[in-house]
Order: sequence, then C-alpha cells, then structure tokens
Amino acid sequence: MWGAILLPGYALRESLLPRGAFLSGGTYYGDTLFFTPPIYPALAIGMILGRLLVRLIPAARTALEPELGEDTKITSGLKKFAKSGELALVVALPLCLCGAMSFWVTTPTRIEIRPIFSTTASSYDWSSVREIETGCTRDRTVNYHFFLDLADGIRTERIDLMQNDPWSFAAAYPSIQSALEGQSYGFNNIGFVGALCATYPRRSWREMLTQPPTHRQSSSTP
Repeated sequence: MWGAILLPGYALRESLLPRGAFLSGGTYYGDTLFFTPPIYPALAIGMILGRLLVRLIPAARTALEPELGEDTKITSGLKKFAKSGELALVVALPLCLCGAMSFWVTTPTRIEIRPIFSTTASSYDWSSVREIETGCTRDRTVNYHFFLDLADGIRTERIDLMQNDPWSFAAAYPSIQSALEGQSYGFNNIGFVGALCATYPRRSWREMLTQPPTHRQSSSTP
C-alpha cells in the first residue's frame, strides 16, 4: 500500500524532468516528505484489508473468533480505521506530492535543483561545480556518497549524486565524466579513503570514489 500511494508521486517527478536527463534524485527534505507521510495511511489501509481477509478465511475466522468478537464490533473497528486512514491520506497525499516535486537532475549541459516548496528550479552549468567530495557511512548497510558543491556567484547548493540509487550513478558515471571534461574543480576523497566502510569489492567503484571524474580510469565497466 505504501508503494501504491507513492506511484503518483513518482509519475509526477518523472513528468517534470527535462529532456536529456541522465541522472536524477530527490532532495534531502523532499524525500523526507515524499517517503514518510504515506506510511500512516498505508498502515490504516493495511489494517482494514487485514481484517477483511481474516473474515474471508474460515479457519482463521474460527481460530480468532474470541478475539474478533461480533460482526458489529468488527464493522465498528473497520469504520474507525477507515476514518483515520481517510484523514491520514488527506494530509499525507499533498505532502507526498510536494516532496516528489523537490528534486535534482543532471543533463549533459546543466544541473537543475528544485528546492522544497519551490515552483521553479535553480539551474547551474557544470562549470559551477566547485568541489566534489566522496565518502561513505555505515548504518545497517554501507552507503556511498558523491557530493557536488555548486556555486554560481549568487547561490550555493550541495547534492549527493549517490543518495537515491548508487547503481544508476555508476551507469551514469561516463556522462558525468564527459560533462566535467575541461572544468576546474576541487576533489576531496578523505571521507571515503579515511573511512572504515571503504571496502567495496568492485574496482571500478573504488576508482569512482577515489579519483576525480576526469581522471581516466583503467577500467570503465561499472
């Protein structure tokens, strides 16, 4: 149910991406609004469907009859879940769609960032990349990071190209290399090289996180 509620948001985000985009993702605050609020109506809907399914299975109904009680009590419980789910959905859906509209996207010529609650996107040339910072953090799994610090003299932004899908980042890496070719930027890999989680077995991934993108890798296979 949580995934089903998110589908309209994904469709909306895809419709807003410019032509030629080769990598995109949500902003930090945008993804918080996108993924978190739908949990509450999804739980309510799941509880309703769970109770209905139990009533349709004779063996389960017989086993749980003392707990389920009379049909009137079940109906009353379902109505309560329905009311809470409806209220949660009314609140969650607009927040979810608002979060879906906050994203960053890269094209061969530009980087666009649409902040949370903004109706327009900020656009940067690839020459606006001032520094690239790589790193990794360990939670339940190891998360890898490839930050771009952007500045055009008026605005500054920071995005993580590996935040949403590191595999899509690896596939798009040659396009990132081409876009940065000839550009001047700093490169800082201390967050990866000096971290305990820097143990990814693929050689190409280690090279992507330890060498500047315009450094010619010995292996081009992600």
